[in-house]
Amino acid sequence: MKTHSNTIRRLLVTFVVQEWIGNTAMSFSPPEQVDATDHLLSLTLKELHSVKDRDGSSDEFVDAVAWGHYGPFEVRVVDALLAYFGVSQLGDITQQMLDAAKAGELPALDAKAPEADRSHLLQSWMLTYGAYALLGLPPVSRTHPMT
Repeated sequence: MKTHSNTIRRLLVTFVVQEWIGNTAMSFSPPEQVDATDHLLSLTLKELHSVKDRDGSSDEFVDAVAWGHYGPFEVRVVDALLAYFGVSQLGDITQQMLDAAKAGELPALDAKAPEADRSHLLQSWMLTYGAYALLGLPPVSRTHPMT
């Protein structure tokens, strides 16, 4: 695989390792930041515009086997792409912007730049671990009232 060593700006995506518990993929370890710049720079503009978190289009950004993981996982990339290109939606990325990234002409991101909206992270954490884990309480066992 060709690497883009002249690229100054790097794309770091969130890689969440999961394990099967019954028929449900569950996360038990903290998410990891993975450099996915090379994959980004191999995409066409059409492919870039169609990327969605937690599906096959985002899974391609991380080689889970290379990371030693052979089970289920998810990759969150959309917010990282928005920050990388400085846009508010993927459709705002132009061919000129992608070409500049491929040519290594995008400067490193300013450390003082505002971060992407991360308000969804708490909700995602609560869905993964449960609201009671946030409070340090054991989960509540729920049964259907009609049973």
